[in-house]
Amino acid sequence: MKDRITLLPGSFFNADEIPKCRDANDAFMVRNILHDWNEADVIRILSNLRKASGNTGCSILLVEIALPERTTTDLLKGKHLIDMHMMNMFDAQERVPSEWHAIMEKTGFKIFKFHPTRSISQVIEAKTI
Repeated sequence: MKDRITLLPGSFFNADEIPKCRDANDAFMVRNILHDWNEADVIRILSNLRKASGNTGCSILLVEIALPERTTTDLLKGKHLIDMHMMNMFDAQERVPSEWHAIMEKTGFKIFKFHPTRSISQVIEAKTI
């Protein structure tokens, strides 16, 4: 397993510091990062990852909160209080599945599956398009 995982330092805001995907067996794993940034920065981060993916069919695994779609009832029940916290603290947001689909497709990725976990996070599996 050691030869399949590489942890590297660098900035996802600098595309030149992101390692390039070699083939479709490679994947980027981004955990609890994107919810702390506003949409412009998230697009920049994902676009840099897409650039590093090349045309390899590389995957991206996002471990992020994927809230249920927003409804007035949900807001009244407090299900999206964490979203308001992100907005007030970081000018950022938690996203619902439709928002994840839109932002991923805007940056060259297609979501294939949301994998639930025992926490409030989900693993969002996407590939380059």
